[in-house]
Amino acid sequence: MVGGALTRIKTEGGERLRERERVRLTTLKRDPMPLPESATPTATVPATVSLERLDCFRVARDFARLAQRLPIANQVLRDQFRRASLSVLTNVAEGAGRVARADKRRCYAIARGEACESAALLDLIDDAPNEIGELLSRVIAMLTRLAR
Repeated sequence: MVGGALTRIKTEGGERLRERERVRLTTLKRDPMPLPESATPTATVPATVSLERLDCFRVARDFARLAQRLPIANQVLRDQFRRASLSVLTNVAEGAGRVARADKRRCYAIARGEACESAALLDLIDDAPNEIGELLSRVIAMLTRLAR
């Protein structure tokens, strides 16, 4: 057999199979190689990005969850506050996924700006719980360090 792509004839049944098809079929029958436990991905985050290890991400996620559930009567204020809180979370995640230190700093600086915007909007909300303000203060402090 030459080149692996030639057609061959089985002696028993006289069926023609291409060598490529035989290789493909035997490859499909193999069990996939199991991943080590440390490389098992979570349901929402790819295995290559370990966001859960970043404390700033966890606090920003808690802040964003509270911000999404916060009842705000003014629709414009509510929409802007929710968008800013989500932007904090997504920019922290983007920064964690960047490799170059300058790219990380830029993403964290943008996230800090969005967090400061959220703080300004939070001042306009009358019935905001203290917990959300404390989380936001922690996020701003952590992002200030990360953006350096």
